[in-house]
Amino acid sequence: MKCGLCREVCPVFLETGHEAMVARGRVQLLKALLENRLDLSDGLRDRIYACLSCNACHVICPCGIEVEELILASREAMVRAGKPLPESQQTLRDRIVGEQNPFGEKRGERAAWLPEKYRKPRPSPVVLHAGCAISYANNRVGRMILQILEMAGADFMMMGDEEECCGDPILRMGDVERAQAQRRRTSDAYRQWGVETIVTPCAGCLKMFKHYYAQPATTQDSGLSTQHSATGLRLQATGDRPQATDDRLQATGDRPQATDYELQAAAQTPRSEASSPKPVACSLKPQASSLQPSFRVLHTLEWFAEMLADGRLKPRQNLAKRIAYLDGCDIGRHSGVFEPPRQVLRAIPGVEIVEFPAHHESSRCCGGPLMAGDPAMAASIASKRVREALDASAEMIAVACPTCFINLKEGANRAGVKIEIQDVTALLHRTLK
Repeated sequence: MKCGLCREVCPVFLETGHEAMVARGRVQLLKALLENRLDLSDGLRDRIYACLSCNACHVICPCGIEVEELILASREAMVRAGKPLPESQQTLRDRIVGEQNPFGEKRGERAAWLPEKYRKPRPSPVVLHAGCAISYANNRVGRMILQILEMAGADFMMMGDEEECCGDPILRMGDVERAQAQRRRTSDAYRQWGVETIVTPCAGCLKMFKHYYAQPATTQDSGLSTQHSATGLRLQATGDRPQATDDRLQATGDRPQATDYELQAAAQTPRSEASSPKPVACSLKPQASSLQPSFRVLHTLEWFAEMLADGRLKPRQNLAKRIAYLDGCDIGRHSGVFEPPRQVLRAIPGVEIVEFPAHHESSRCCGGPLMAGDPAMAASIASKRVREALDASAEMIAVACPTCFINLKEGANRAGVKIEIQDVTALLHRTLK
């Protein structure tokens, strides 16, 4: 908690330069909350929600502190304690609860892009879960995926009109009860149709399915919310401690501008025993089990890599490009999928892969999780990734995440540069024609 190595890799800290916007500072603030030395003000809440959950701090931390788990647990605690969500998060939650997607588009239009044969589920061991971003924001790539799978003769089904949001956005904001309900409905539907393998092109869905759906059915109901053994996290929304008020923690300008003042207050204010906060059980990690997982979970690029290896797919068109592949946080650090996207790119004739200065497990976040809450900061972070690709002599950036795709395009606009940004799937599709 003292070394500060997280300051070197946190995209939000590198944008703001404020200690309360980096893992070390946030851990200090949470510790002060646990010890009743700070109230849970709106300003402090906003700092916790400004975390990207990219987990780069954990990778570099010499003590291996599970910062993301602490952040997610604190968000759950805030929700359970009745603290209102930040406005942008509340909007997202309302959209997902109402229309089953974070864009607020009509649920009945989710499968409008699909051929008729994929609009209704059927018994199958493999389901292709398109996800919200593909269904509503980038179904061009979705149609390419279907064409590639049909070229390979793959047998799969889709939920079509019945597909729902996987629940990842709701889980990230700490609304664990709703995330449990989302998971239960989707898991039950998949088991009803005999699904054994879930394939998805969305990195956020991949993370959600891998960590919170692939657990044995006996742990499904309790896996999202168990006592956080490391912290026993306890928070309350209001209190009678005057040491840290919204005047000290409130945002200035268009985004939270935390200073060291609140951290000094957290470090120096004597602990108050006058009031005891209501305990809140917090942990978003599934319980361990010796049983076999309920589902096998794959990113579509992992499936494509298998098909390329066994000859079901054979790229023929030459693509003479130097391509920088960005290891998105959810597909990379969180899900451990690093090589399959590169295997797909290497199978394309003429492609030369160049790496970002930080790649694989050390890759830097594009800023995408902030698009809803702070689009200016999200685009600024993405612009840095774009410039890194240009500095590496890349002619194109390839991604495996719809969020990265959207935000990097914003980053290129912010940087005022022209560079092609493509999903790896689109490049494979281009060379299979």
